Amino acid sequence: MSSRNATKSDFDHVISCIKRGDICPSKYITHQIPFRQLKDTFPSLLNSETGVIKAVVNFD
Repeated sequence: MSSRNATKSDFDHVISCIKRGDICPSKYITHQIPFRQLKDTFPSLLNSETGVIKAVVNFD
């Protein structure tokens, strides 16, 4: 789930899977945060009890 240790070939593989429809990335996004709220929200994203799988920061 994490991209921290992913290599370019890992990303290439995942992108191919998404393009083929083998993976639906939206199913992994559990939280969306507006950028203006990130400073206050970020600590809770690190708490395993919040159930975060993937968080997306929206720059609106």
